[in-house]
Amino acid sequence: MRLPNCCPGWVKPDKVGTRGFYSPPSHHGFDEYFARTSAVPTWNPTVTPDGRDSWGAGPGEPWKGGFPSIHNGVEAKEDFDGDDSRVIMDRVIPFVEANASKP
Repeated sequence: MRLPNCCPGWVKPDKVGTRGFYSPPSHHGFDEYFARTSAVPTWNPTVTPDGRDSWGAGPGEPWKGGFPSIHNGVEAKEDFDGDDSRVIMDRVIPFVEANASKP
């Protein structure tokens, strides 16, 4: 079991465009993953920061539709307030603990 930090291409099938191709981690041998679309804010990663726009969204509105993260192919919608590193580590630690005895 491997936990990727990134994979090439888009992780959401509805976002494929001229910039890439649909290429979620599951297409590259990962059976467990938490992935993000590119360029998400590092504080409150589902909210558009002040002074920025998100393809039409204003400050405080959803960033990229509000759910730029995918967990095993499903939009992740819970526990995204605060710092991005906390959001990621809150998912990494249980994964590592559950798989510590596996190669």
